[in-house]
Amino acid sequence: MAVNHAEVPVEELRRFCDPDSLGFETTAELKPLEGTVGQDRGVSAIDFGFNIDTEGFNLFVAGPTGTGRNSTVHAFVEEQAKSEPVPCDLCYVNNFKEPDKPNAIILPPGLGCNFVKDMESLVDAARREIPRAFESENYEKRRNDLVNEVQQTRNHMLDDLQKRAEEMGLAIEMTQIGIATVPISRGRPISREEFEGLPEEKKADFQKKSEELQGYIQQAMTKSRKAEKELGERIAELDKEVALFAVGHLLEDLQERYKDHPEIVDYLHQVRDDMMDSLEDFKEKEAAKLPIPGLEELRQQPSFDRYKVNLIVDNREQKGAPVIDENNPTYYNLIGRVDFQARLGALT
Repeated sequence: MAVNHAEVPVEELRRFCDPDSLGFETTAELKPLEGTVGQDRGVSAIDFGFNIDTEGFNLFVAGPTGTGRNSTVHAFVEEQAKSEPVPCDLCYVNNFKEPDKPNAIILPPGLGCNFVKDMESLVDAARREIPRAFESENYEKRRNDLVNEVQQTRNHMLDDLQKRAEEMGLAIEMTQIGIATVPISRGRPISREEFEGLPEEKKADFQKKSEELQGYIQQAMTKSRKAEKELGERIAELDKEVALFAVGHLLEDLQERYKDHPEIVDYLHQVRDDMMDSLEDFKEKEAAKLPIPGLEELRQQPSFDRYKVNLIVDNREQKGAPVIDENNPTYYNLIGRVDFQARLGALT
């Protein structure tokens, strides 16, 4: 029988490997493969690019699909990021002088979140404590004392005018447009018809005295308006004093906590000034009753968003430098943009 040398037995159609020749019991004993296989020049170029520690350089990687471009670059980036410092937090706060130009504040990683929470707690406390301060008996008494003082001054001026008018044979009457003078005859004010029936000499005398009295009335009205203005200013100062007593210690605590960050201390000063200038926002207001029973006027609630801290970058849980994948590196995706809200047809 002829032997066919081209035939190979089935049992010989595979490669045999002696396990004893491998030098390990299981693959768990082996170290994982590191690096990229067969891309020595590419790996060397990437390593060179990563070691250029200068701004303005970028790394562009090209090659056939399936050669490990993304995985190789990611491996380099992840390894490099571990040794880099954690970047700072970035937040924006309101610029009370120019609201369209918010102020950026850079803080150590993790402090931005604390700052956000501290400001939220401050605003909550202010909304609670300031109305309570204005409802106190001490505030009501001090405010009433100021009002009564001005009212007494006005009453004295009115009494003086009435006495002067009586001496001149005139009376004064309060009208919707001011103080009017009325001639007196036989102890009582006379009507327009009675006045017209008086002799010309008598009417001229009344007219002269009335003009003279009007001069005193104008002086009294000027003093009264000045007193009203001063009352408003004194009440405003009282309101600021009471409100600052209610929340001043909270602001001071935050200023002490962030004393190593001058930009926050300056911002807290601006917050304090704005709160003192916007005390009406913190006061309790009752809804106005509408003519329809059971309905009340809907009041637009004051917004306290101007005191919020907008935390743009939060690195509190970051280990090393962040690695960001951006498949569409447009200008806005890389730099960001400011969004506006539409309110009543206007962008804010």
